[in-house]
Amino acid sequence: MSAKAGQVDVGNDYPFYINAELCKGCGLCLKRCPVDSINGNKKEPHVIDQDKCIQCGVCIKLCKFNAVKPDTERIILNKNFTPVICEHCGVTFATQKQLEYIVSRTGIDYYEAMLCKDCRKKNMAVQISQFAH
Repeated sequence: MSAKAGQVDVGNDYPFYINAELCKGCGLCLKRCPVDSINGNKKEPHVIDQDKCIQCGVCIKLCKFNAVKPDTERIILNKNFTPVICEHCGVTFATQKQLEYIVSRTGIDYYEAMLCKDCRKKNMAVQISQFAH
């Protein structure tokens, strides 16, 4: 089963990068990255391994120095940005790479993973109400 998705040539989901001038090497992003895609020594600028990065945004949210950003200027054209669109409501809620990671790590049913969190909650409520009757 493949995701209902649009193919847009914008590179690796606008790959994230760490600005070496702003990075203080605190290690917070390195410790919290769910796929260990960030490397570096303490008090030295860190780097993101683009082959591992799933563009989840954890590093962007955590960085107190605003050093992590999506690279919208340097586009890598040999990869496709594949947004995943909710099967029920049509909202874009993740990238294909993120969805594959979530399914592989959690064992969640692929159909359930194809729903945004709001539709997943509604679907669960319907299943519970059907089970109760």
